[in-house]
Formats: sequence, C-alpha cells, structure tokens
Amino acid sequence: MNSDFLETLKKSGVICRSAEQESTGCKSFVFILPAYLKKAATIVDGEGYFLEDITCCQVSEGMELIYHFDHYHSPGRVSLRTLIDADKAEISSIASIYPGAEWHERECTDFFGITFRGNPNPVPLLLSPRNPGPVLKKEEEKLKGMEDMLPESLTVKSPDHNSGIEAVLAGWADQIRKDGGEK
Repeated sequence: MNSDFLETLKKSGVICRSAEQESTGCKSFVFILPAYLKKAATIVDGEGYFLEDITCCQVSEGMELIYHFDHYHSPGRVSLRTLIDADKAEISSIASIYPGAEWHERECTDFFGITFRGNPNPVPLLLSPRNPGPVLKKEEEKLKGMEDMLPESLTVKSPDHNSGIEAVLAGWADQIRKDGGEK
C-alpha cells in the first residue's frame, strides 16, 4: 500500500494503522467514525480498490462494521472499520460508490438489523420478509468487547466497555497518534 494513499485517508478524517498481514489478512486497518464512511470509500475507490465484502461483528460497545477491499494490480487488503450504536443501528450506504455493496448491506440488515440509509433496494436478501427480525444478534451478556476481538497490536485498553462509541474511537485515535500512525 502506498504511503500517499494512507496520508490522503488520514487527512480526510480517518485513522490508519498497519497490520500484520500474516495474522489478519490485511495490510492496513482504517478506523473511521461512521460519518466518514462514504468519504473513505470514495478515496479507496479512487485508488482502484474493489469491494470484497461487508460484515458485521456485534461487540459490547456496539456493532462493528468491517469493509474489506483489495486491488487487482497491487494486491493488499485494506479494511475499513467503524462502530455504530447497537440501539440505533444505522449508517450510510456505500452502494452509490460500490454498487455491489447493496447485497452485502442487505445481508447485514437480514442478520443484524442494521439500516443502511440510501441503499437503493433495502428488501431482505436471504430471509423471508415475514422473518421476525435480525437472526444473528446476541444477548448483551454474551458479547465480547472490541479489545477481545482485535489483534493485540491494535487494542487499546479501556477501563470501561460502556464508555460509549466515541470514547472507544477516541481511545483508538489517541493510541494510533501516540504510536505515530502508519508503521
């Protein structure tokens, strides 16, 4: 991944961190506030990356959405990650940038109940419209925290998992800035 690309993302309001590709499958993780998702996806698209998938991981802090991208000519997966409130599980769709995102977003809606604002075809993808709700949501007491789900090199120890999404993201930002960003 070229450092100019990472610098462009950083200047656009996102936080970058390299990853150990052998253990994560990605060259870089990019943590973003939900408000920066479309801007970041536009930058990734402009660099020639294609969307591999969108997935969700329910954690004690909320719903983590993970967007995987790769490149045909210079392979190296990039992962955009964001965290949204589980009680108001809503985020902007990136289907206007990556039309194939429509299907992945609909799958996340089926399984986790996330609303993707602006998805051009928000009907259920895999489940019957008569389905009572998101089938993969877990009970609160069974959830792990972000620190338990991230590779150790990316974790930020926070004393309280209930400190809110902004506090978690601010902790990541502080840790990444302290470490000097991309390494």
